[in-house]
Formats: sequence, structure tokens, C-alpha cells
Amino acid sequence: MSFYSHPEIIRYFYRIKRLDKKARVMALDVGRKYIGCAISCTEIKEAIPYKTYEIDPQYNQSNYDFGAHTDFYQMLMEDMRRRKIKSLVVGYPLDENKNITPMCTFIENFCDHLLKEKIFPFPLTLIDEHRTTKEAALKMLKQNQSSPSRIAAGGMNEKAQPFGSYFKTQLLYQKSVFDVLAAQTILERFLGMYNKEIESYKTIRNQELA
Repeated sequence: MSFYSHPEIIRYFYRIKRLDKKARVMALDVGRKYIGCAISCTEIKEAIPYKTYEIDPQYNQSNYDFGAHTDFYQMLMEDMRRRKIKSLVVGYPLDENKNITPMCTFIENFCDHLLKEKIFPFPLTLIDEHRTTKEAALKMLKQNQSSPSRIAAGGMNEKAQPFGSYFKTQLLYQKSVFDVLAAQTILERFLGMYNKEIESYKTIRNQELA
């Protein structure tokens, strides 16, 4: 399956926004076990951390089965429907020299499955996510500094659990936050390109009409 180029998806989404003011863009940071997700605001100016999905990593299987994640796909489709998602941006982990990595191939196959099975029936593009890991880590650090006592949801606290259980819960929580912040960073990159291109288009348009 072919993916949209950045100019193609920008033009497509600009046309969609003229017809549907509530349309949004979603970004995914795809991993073998966790998939971070962020969505844009309806003004397409801000990237909002949304959630982290968990899937079966299939570490012990020789052939990865993308069709095995039925529950995840159902949740994803429902979230896209509720949030009026009309375009999808997926992080593409090129290396420092812009070369394709093994994870790039995994993500291409993941996206192919989304499109082939019509799990996502709208345009999809890939965004180089190099250095987003560092940016997400800095965001998490700032978040922890501003809220050092913040712990996992569910009313659990350090006194209520054995240390080992508490530590594991904290690690899972931190991983969940990290993935969703990585997706937010990926979406911020796309929104920067989108708004720069649209402003340029509007300027040229206004000059032609002047």
C-alpha cells in the first residue's frame, strides 16, 4: 500500500477542514508492545496527549501476525470515530543518517495492515521520528519536576502496596506516559509543517486576490 507524502496529506486535510471544522489529526508512536497516541485540537494548532494502547508483542513468534490485535483495532476505530479523526500520522524511526531501520519495516507493515483491512480508511503519512525519544524524555522530566508526587491512576499509593508492586506500577506508568509524549512530539512536527504550508498558501492566495 502507498502512503501519502507530506504535501499530499497537507492538501487533503486542508480541503477536509473546509468541509468539517471538527476534523482532527491523530499521531501514533508504534512499538512492539505499546502504541502511544496523540490527537490535534480542532483548530489544528496543538497536539494533545491522548492515551497509550497495549498490544501483544509476539516476542516468541517467528512470524508476526498483525491481524492478532483485534481488540486494539476496535478501540482505535472507536476512538477515531469519536474524535473525528480524518488523517493519521505515524512515527518512522530512521537512524541518524536517515537510513531505514528494522523498526521502519515493522511500522510499514503495521500501516499496510491498517489500510488494507480498512481499519483506517483515510490518508496516512509517515513522519521521521528521529530525536523524538529525547524530546519526549525532556517533556517527562519537566512533568515529573512540576508534579513529583504524581503516581499511576486508580487511587493507589506507595503505602497501599508492597514496594516491588509499587515500583512495577510506576515503571508501567512512566512507560505509558513516555509513549504518549512521543506521539505528541510526532504530531507537533506534523502540525508545524501543516500550519507553515497553510500560512504560505493563504499569503500567496491573498496576493493573487489583491
